[in-house]
Amino acid sequence: MGLLIQRLSLQQVLEVSPEWKTNKSEAQYTWLEYDFRVTCDPHYYGAGCANLCRPRDDPFGHYTCSDGGEIICLTGWQGDYCDKEAAIVASSTTTVQPSLYALRIQPFVSS
Repeated sequence: MGLLIQRLSLQQVLEVSPEWKTNKSEAQYTWLEYDFRVTCDPHYYGAGCANLCRPRDDPFGHYTCSDGGEIICLTGWQGDYCDKEAAIVASSTTTVQPSLYALRIQPFVSS
């Protein structure tokens, strides 16, 4: 037959953090000490894990995510969701060889 030794119920606001926290609950004859932390599921970031950033490279976007969950466009892409090709502008460097013209191009990223 099971016997309840101690009952514990807590309600508190917890911040997302990689750091472990320790709580201790004491009663007349017992005590309970436990460690806990709050982390986000993969691809969720920020306070309350409210920011979703899932890296992609398809027609809907071309980006990776920073450690804070911000979109970082892959090379050659721009826009809020990195779904617009960056304009290509010729650089001032050209190489001319007999009967062969070569032009170096670089992606243009507007600010």
